[in-house]
Amino acid sequence: MISFFKINDPLRLIGVFVLFVLIRLIFFFQQPPLLIPELNWLIIGEKLDQGGIMYVDVWDSIAPLSALTYWVLHKLVGNSIVVYHILAMALVFLQAAFFNYVLLRKNLYNEKNYLPALFYVLFACSTFDILILSPALMSLTFLLLVIRNILSLNDDAFDNEIFKTGIYLGIAILIYLPNFIFLVFIAIGFALFRTASARQYLLFIYGISFIFSFFVIYYFWIGKANYFFQNYLITIFDLNWSSFLSWQTILFVLFFPIFFLTIALLRVFNETAFINFQSNTQLLMLIWFALSILTNLFAPSFATYQLILIAPMFSFFVTYFFLLYKKKFAKEILFLIALLSMSISGYWSCFPINPLSKYIDYESIKVNKPKAFEVNAKKILVLGNNISYYLGNQLATPYLNWELSQAHFANLEYYSGMIAVYENFQKDLPEIIVDEANMGELVFGKIPILQKSYIKQGNLYLLKQEARK
Repeated sequence: MISFFKINDPLRLIGVFVLFVLIRLIFFFQQPPLLIPELNWLIIGEKLDQGGIMYVDVWDSIAPLSALTYWVLHKLVGNSIVVYHILAMALVFLQAAFFNYVLLRKNLYNEKNYLPALFYVLFACSTFDILILSPALMSLTFLLLVIRNILSLNDDAFDNEIFKTGIYLGIAILIYLPNFIFLVFIAIGFALFRTASARQYLLFIYGISFIFSFFVIYYFWIGKANYFFQNYLITIFDLNWSSFLSWQTILFVLFFPIFFLTIALLRVFNETAFINFQSNTQLLMLIWFALSILTNLFAPSFATYQLILIAPMFSFFVTYFFLLYKKKFAKEILFLIALLSMSISGYWSCFPINPLSKYIDYESIKVNKPKAFEVNAKKILVLGNNISYYLGNQLATPYLNWELSQAHFANLEYYSGMIAVYENFQKDLPEIIVDEANMGELVFGKIPILQKSYIKQGNLYLLKQEARK
């Protein structure tokens, strides 16, 4: 079966696509659960579609181009998460095809083949959550353009290509902020494939600054630059790292990708018959792997869907393994194991069978709206981190991200903090306030004029009928 994808024929991509669809077909009949990050993105898209301005009317650390994407998608398809998943699949396939094209064009393998595209989509299928339309996935499109440009530096690279590399990385950062760490990747790439002058490094930095300038100028123009810096740029320094998933879950769902990547690396680095360009590219892809892992330290929280950034490196080395492995029958067996194991692990990560259910637990990242909270189509505010309450409801006030909201709620002792909270309430009065963090009494104690508009029931504050506009 592996020989089918080792033929130099672009039509083999159709085979990759068919396999990809077949592997994911079960999720069209048995829908995966909605995840907390997905709900967060839907809330942002909906709020922006109502006329809100990111970072001003919606407080969250999401990158601006991702927010813009979710706004456009909400305008076009509403909250249809199925469409989001289909778009994620389409994007992964296009990325796989493009990455395969780059590797073929640069002659990084001794024989033309379409295994990189296949292993790219297989890695994306190894956990069910990788195939969600995440900022990390969207940003990878532009990071692949960065890889292409870096691998082309040994050609007659022009200054405008170096400038474009800066543009691509700038866009990737504006989609997913932790991508800033790939500055290291580009600096090492310049050193490996071309001696860049100080002027060319500055040209690269100018490319990044150029794309950023549009957003900086916009927020300065509307007089809200402080929100852009506070709710987006400065969040990169918040290193309160947390994970939705336990290490046990992560290791169990990624067991097969880790296994095949390990044997691939051992095989490749025991091989000596590589030209300098191939060896330098292998070193560069190892650096890519390290930086892809490090990006997660700068993300607000970790889940396996963010590991999509590893997909190019995984497909690159695993392809080498299957091309270098000489025992034909054993190679076919290993290929079938890789194909079946990563396909099945994607399903097991979502719906683990009984023996695995005690080791694989995605409950903490799933949206679990409390059953007692039978509220829908209301404008609500959650004082706390549990955004599951927003399922079927709308966000009132800008305070989506509870940590960022502390800029106001932690400063209620000060006049400026009280005024800011009061004004945001007046602009977009919540019909229901869910007091998860036991902040209600403090808020209403400091702003008694708001307390007159609400009735307390348990941990809920309900807007009085006469206070509704």
